Amino acid sequence: PPPPPLPPSSLERPIDTPRAKPRRGPMFRGAAEREEPPRTPRCDWRQDNSAAASVPRSHLELEWSYGLSISIGGSLFETGDGEVVFPAAAAVVVFRPSSRTQRFFCGHDAAVTSLAVHRASGCAMSVQRFARKPGDLPHCCVWRICDQQELVRLSGFGQEGGFAAFSSSGSHAYIAGADDAGAWQLSLWQLPSILDGAMSRESILSSVSRAFGGNCHVEVQEPLHKIPLALREGVRGLQVHPEKSSLVLVHGKQTLTFVSIPSLESDADVRQGLGRETLDLPSGVSCARFISCGVAYGAGVVYAAVGTVDGRLILFGESDSGGWRAVSSLWIAPHSGPGCSVEFIRPTPLGFVVGGSASFGLTFYGHSMETLCERLPLTREDGNLADVVDAAYIESGDGGALLLATSDGGLLRVAEPFKSFEDECLVAVSVVDSHGVGCPPSADEPAAADVDCAILALAAHPSMPTRVAVGDAAGRVFIYDTGNHRAVQMATPYKCETSLCCLCYAPSGVFLLAGLADGTLEVISTLEWSDIFAGAGGSAG
Repeated sequence: PPPPPLPPSSLERPIDTPRAKPRRGPMFRGAAEREEPPRTPRCDWRQDNSAAASVPRSHLELEWSYGLSISIGGSLFETGDGEVVFPAAAAVVVFRPSSRTQRFFCGHDAAVTSLAVHRASGCAMSVQRFARKPGDLPHCCVWRICDQQELVRLSGFGQEGGFAAFSSSGSHAYIAGADDAGAWQLSLWQLPSILDGAMSRESILSSVSRAFGGNCHVEVQEPLHKIPLALREGVRGLQVHPEKSSLVLVHGKQTLTFVSIPSLESDADVRQGLGRETLDLPSGVSCARFISCGVAYGAGVVYAAVGTVDGRLILFGESDSGGWRAVSSLWIAPHSGPGCSVEFIRPTPLGFVVGGSASFGLTFYGHSMETLCERLPLTREDGNLADVVDAAYIESGDGGALLLATSDGGLLRVAEPFKSFEDECLVAVSVVDSHGVGCPPSADEPAAADVDCAILALAAHPSMPTRVAVGDAAGRVFIYDTGNHRAVQMATPYKCETSLCCLCYAPSGVFLLAGLADGTLEVISTLEWSDIFAGAGGSAG
């Protein structure tokens, strides 16, 4: 802290001048009076010392993301180039499974809520839920996947960002957001020709300037339309019809809303006038998706498929009066209880894949929703059933593969699933591990349902920087091999009943100190893991 200011009298007097001798009372007369030495000048604490205390410039580069944001359904996309895109906290990961490499888009300062990919233009759109700074608004970034270059930034859709989607042609962007009062609305932007992946940044700015009234800034705040949504709860998903940009499907926890915007289409079969038709589902909505422009199914025509929390797939089509009605209801897992929820409906070049809870695996449908295979079990390499929340189909030189996002934040790969219907189960290989997945289990490991995987502590080995110790809120310690991007060992501290707060390696690396929230300090020996720490970088011994 700065020193206290000098008294006014001392500030007025020259510092180098000896202090005036104080007057002495009668009892001090005749005593030898000592002359005080000159005062030493105080250093001026207000002077600019920034040059001496300046911090050198530094730059951190993200190398690998363990896991993905599994709380966000419908945000795993393939790009058509053998890559998949998914959100991970405030970043968006571009992952190539064939070479096991990741690239990152880091244009957000808060958690990404939704992601959309337009394959034809090679662009992606990501939305963050809230703004980081109080008083600011959340934003949506439109960016190129090949080089992670941000093209345009959209804001003005509300105080809270929901889900986003491209139109089939890429000419429009749709974002569901909530205003100050919590009312949800659908915002619509008309995108200029910036989605041409070959354009330079100068051409992008020029296109933005022409499309948005001469404003050369890449941030656009006012949408083309704002359409109120009659939702009584938050938005859980947003889908645009694959062939008609005028039809939008928005779903919450209990309701479906079909929005028609005839001004975007010139087709005669589109109902005239802005339409918002909201339907209630007593069982609850878990996911929804447009199928195609009218698929004949039974006695009706199917336009959309909706998954429910009780394991049903409900097919919707237009009624004779122009409204929407349920054409059929398919039980994916009958009588499996409330925990058996349909989590995703994904189109592939060979048909549709429907999945969700581990109890009923994966179900495959053809292009006309005919059943190809029902409830094919999905297991990991260790034989345990996998609980999946999203999927994406990629095509490669050795055949197609299905990438599956699991409920614990991992990413699995199943090769050629449409050729495995005769197998007893599908065996998935892990390609991106989440925290705590892929390492040898401990005998006293807590039950998976009781584990909170929040990471609270980190420590790097003193001689092997690729061996990083991670501590979580369940009191577990994981050893990660950052070279291979995998967890290789797990240990539970002795009689741990609380979360882990801090970790520290000994200078020799022989043991690891773990500090727990109950005030205990435990010593974990690494000598028994000598095979993990042995290598070119050193060993635990």
